Amino acid sequence: MNKVLIYSVDVPFFKEINACINHNSNIQVQVCTSLSIFKESLEKTKYILVIIDIDDSIGSLDYKYFSNLQINNIVLLYKSLDNVDERVIDDTRFILKERSIENVKELLSYESSEGKESFLFTYAKRRVLDEIKGLKFEVTNIGVQYLIDCVLLVKSNDALYNLEKDIYPIVAKKYNVSANKVKWNIYSCINNMSRNNSVERINRYFGFTYNRTPTPKVLIFTIVNKI
Repeated sequence: MNKVLIYSVDVPFFKEINACINHNSNIQVQVCTSLSIFKESLEKTKYILVIIDIDDSIGSLDYKYFSNLQINNIVLLYKSLDNVDERVIDDTRFILKERSIENVKELLSYESSEGKESFLFTYAKRRVLDEIKGLKFEVTNIGVQYLIDCVLLVKSNDALYNLEKDIYPIVAKKYNVSANKVKWNIYSCINNMSRNNSVERINRYFGFTYNRTPTPKVLIFTIVNKI
């Protein structure tokens, strides 16, 4: 499940955000108006995205606090750039968007109705690709693309956990191939990855002694937990 945290002290805007949240989607959204709850939530939970309404929070959240957040994706909503610290504007870790309920809706959309990848989906895919590259996978291998799709499916839907029954058939349908071909291409690229890494490197990544080639299930769910 993709988790998003939104912070705004503007109660009317807070209510608008709550009203636009699709509670049946694969995105779990938490909206808070309390700074203490916001900070506590960041310490306890891993979020794929944090959205901060900086115009109404600027008094209690400064650049130093922003820069110390260990989060890969922070969107700052603003009414006027005149009120935004120049250091925030120049910092490429932050994404600045004009403050509007339409922009919030767009950010919270995991699937685009226009046939384009949504902001959240694109971000999730980038995170998966970073993990894949870090493990020295050969990214041009078709098995790696199948693997990325499997990770994204599991990440976006908690009900999907059986590779053979649920996940491989969905990926196979997307590429018009058999589920068995998806399975063995993934096995092949994992074997290549194992040859490109030392046993010590693989053990560090998985967090336990794993003195053999990891199975697709172990690999997929480990990446899901890391992103």
